[in-house]
Amino acid sequence: MTIKNSLMLALNKRMLLVYWIGFISGLPLMLTGSILQAWFASENVSLTSIGLITLVGLPYTYKFLWAPVLDKYHLPISKCTHRRKAWMILCQFILAVIVFVMSFLSPTNHLLLIALLAISIAVFSATQDMAIDAYRTEYLRADERGMGSAAFIFAYRLATLVAGGVGLILADQLGWHIYFLGMSILMLLGVLIAYCLPSTTEKKDVSSGFFNIYINPFKAFLTRKFAVWILLFIIFYKFGDAFTQSLGTAFFLRELHLTLSQVGVLFKTVGFFSTILGAYLGGFLLPTLGLYRALLIFGVLQAFANLAFVALALYGAIPWLVIFSVMLELGASGMATVALVAYLMALCDIRYTAAQLALFTAVMTVGRIGAGPLASAVVLYWGWAVMFTLGFIISLPMLGLLPKLKATIPDC
Repeated sequence: MTIKNSLMLALNKRMLLVYWIGFISGLPLMLTGSILQAWFASENVSLTSIGLITLVGLPYTYKFLWAPVLDKYHLPISKCTHRRKAWMILCQFILAVIVFVMSFLSPTNHLLLIALLAISIAVFSATQDMAIDAYRTEYLRADERGMGSAAFIFAYRLATLVAGGVGLILADQLGWHIYFLGMSILMLLGVLIAYCLPSTTEKKDVSSGFFNIYINPFKAFLTRKFAVWILLFIIFYKFGDAFTQSLGTAFFLRELHLTLSQVGVLFKTVGFFSTILGAYLGGFLLPTLGLYRALLIFGVLQAFANLAFVALALYGAIPWLVIFSVMLELGASGMATVALVAYLMALCDIRYTAAQLALFTAVMTVGRIGAGPLASAVVLYWGWAVMFTLGFIISLPMLGLLPKLKATIPDC
């Protein structure tokens, strides 16, 4: 695919819809994380309460538990005959209402109520994410999945930047009431966007019974050939990357002695644009390389990016090396993420898209959860250089699984 064709693909009408749904998907995330912490901290809520409120994000991890409901049931929303759109419309509307209500509350006087509303945001946001993931999997053609993943990542990150960075400035200048009112208006706009989306081809599971509704999506995947190997690949394909990034902030602050501002610029600016550029580069290259070669090449690049951090650990905070390392690491991570997401979309049975994608993304978190404690233990006993070298080494074995899984990887 030529550069011209890639640019036309990235900006065509079908891809613009992916930008829109990526944006509405990313908006609620900050409201269960950093924005909630900032709001509580600015109102002098106790540190214990702020620590406990971080648990409201758990529904994002366990969303696969109710994902089969989205595949089976169609909500009776007027004039909406598409079940993915119906779920998006409902979730986005409820999110807008919850955020509107929060604009009239104060953490000092309504701490428990805000905590319950924040949990509700996480539940409906996670549900909306599943509907959106299923929709774009069914909407995008095989040759559009790489670029579609890049477009979605960009819009999702942009939404978190609007809700987080720009939102904090708005809250500081105009107050939290105006911030939450503005967010609720943006979410109501998301309802309109979801309503105007074109319908896609759907294939519904015709089985009945509560047990079958929950078992069939996972049974359909687990009974296929190489299912266990596929799950292992999903867990460990980005494990080395997660291993390296898990202590990145601590490494820059404690080992390289950078300031908070310098680290903020690295991750919020350099890191943001590196991830986006990497994702787009992966999306441009994926149709030409094919999914199998993209997974292999991007995986190798992701592994070797760890070695730049080994150089930092050995030679210290050389300015150009710091910037190069962050750009290489997060750029390669963005490329590998695009390839992996395209693979996950290709694996889905169209009858169970929401449930199977939720399962795959939940499995992906297993590696990220285990990476941090393991990395900290390695640093404690052997130092940073060994930790980053180990991140490189453990990235390679899963690439050896690719030839075995080649039959499960379609050309695109």
